[in-house]
Amino acid sequence: MPKENELLNSVKLEPKEILKKLADLNQLSIIWLKFWIYYRLTIWAILLMIQSFSWIFGGEQILLGTINLIFAVFLLIISTGLHMRRLWAWKLNWIVLVWDAIVFSLIYYQTLVSLFIVFVAIVVIWSWPNFVYFQKRRILFSCSDEEFEGIFEIKLKK
Repeated sequence: MPKENELLNSVKLEPKEILKKLADLNQLSIIWLKFWIYYRLTIWAILLMIQSFSWIFGGEQILLGTINLIFAVFLLIISTGLHMRRLWAWKLNWIVLVWDAIVFSLIYYQTLVSLFIVFVAIVVIWSWPNFVYFQKRRILFSCSDEEFEGIFEIKLKK
């Protein structure tokens, strides 16, 4: 046991490097995660901000524009947290997945039946695969150095 601790202390890795090595050990692909962080959340936030400013400064839908602006800032915060591999961002990302299902269902709302059908389709096609993907990558998100060391020690023992 002391030899493993010496090894752990002698290897000076940053938390991000440890998580990258863990992803490699678990053979977890993070291509979708990178797309999600750098394109999906960020571009969506930028588009929402543009739309919000046009609504607010155009005097049309000030309340909806303000709500959009708040959600855009929320998306940027989550994107930053996911980039930094923070657990709180991983948890808040679930709100985005639920929000996706609700908003995209309302976009295609014609009747109550169509709303339900579209909602179920979006959950099955979009939300569920993302749910599974992010659940499998929970190990990549941590919030303290103790968690990093604990995860790293477990992987060294195996």
